[in-house]
Amino acid sequence: MVQKTYLAFINGAIAINSRAVVADRTAFETHASAVPFLELVNELGAQLIRFADRPDGTISGKTFDGDNDDLAMSFMLAVYWRVCVLSSSIGAKTSA
Repeated sequence: MVQKTYLAFINGAIAINSRAVVADRTAFETHASAVPFLELVNELGAQLIRFADRPDGTISGKTFDGDNDDLAMSFMLAVYWRVCVLSSSIGAKTSA
């Protein structure tokens, strides 16, 4: 998943729009404030940069300082499922 994501960046397959729809705490917490879109983009970049091999053989973007990798993980899952969908649609076209 990590390799596919980095390959997508290298091949120029990732683009960032100037706007996005985001599901955040403002949907169910009246006191929550919305996070600016560019701040989310910067956090995604920071989380992706932190991904590394761990001594136990896992790959993670979490740190001992409490930084999470949930935004990067969800992004990589989207890249993964895109590849799966494209692969299945290519297979469906060739078998028809």
